[in-house]
Amino acid sequence: MKRSHNKMPRSQRAKQFLPFAAVRGLDEALRQVEASLMASPRPVLSEESREEMDQTLSLLYEEYRQVQIRLARLRHQEECLFGDTMPSLPMVTVTYYDKGVLRQQYGVLSRLDPTSRTLQVVKTKIAFSDLISIQKGNDIK
Repeated sequence: MKRSHNKMPRSQRAKQFLPFAAVRGLDEALRQVEASLMASPRPVLSEESREEMDQTLSLLYEEYRQVQIRLARLRHQEECLFGDTMPSLPMVTVTYYDKGVLRQQYGVLSRLDPTSRTLQVVKTKIAFSDLISIQKGNDIK
């Protein structure tokens, strides 16, 4: 006796394994509520805080530029490696405003571009206008 199998089309077979959402739009509504609870107004920095941050950025930029120059010279073997330590980019702690949320990032200052007014800590790009504070190292204030 031969059995006949009703073969389900592949497109239908895949649907039976999709996650089930009992209430449509619930996930999106929860995300919106969560975002609104976390949102805070952009802090307004005092003139003193802005000046302090500008000074810190200037010092970090000079250090960043010097490291880039030394690395370029090493790549072109203009400097001797014997007894010389490998230059390293500065470590920073940055507090910044991101879409209604204050965030903090610690890591290597991998890019600082005064022309585009941005900096990058590890892989996070931050506009100068979003900066709340920046400190060299992990000195959290």
